[in-house]
Amino acid sequence: MNNKLKPTFSTVEHLERLYSQNCPRLSFSADSVKEWQKWRKELKAKLIELLGLFPEKCDLKPQIVQKKDLGTYYREKIIIQPERG
Repeated sequence: MNNKLKPTFSTVEHLERLYSQNCPRLSFSADSVKEWQKWRKELKAKLIELLGLFPEKCDLKPQIVQKKDLGTYYREKIIIQPERG
């Protein structure tokens, strides 16, 4: 029997222990502008990887399909085409 294992009965204690043992790979620890720029570039690349591909920029082709005068302001319904096609 392994005597080194401590039984865990609390989810919070277990998660806190795991958290304290973890050092995030992209944690911020820059001391200079150059280090910050390197960290920023790596973080941006990782975020794009995790979020997936972003659609290609395109003309949104906005169209006002409804405009209503509400006295002190106008309410407009606008549709856009956020992707090509």
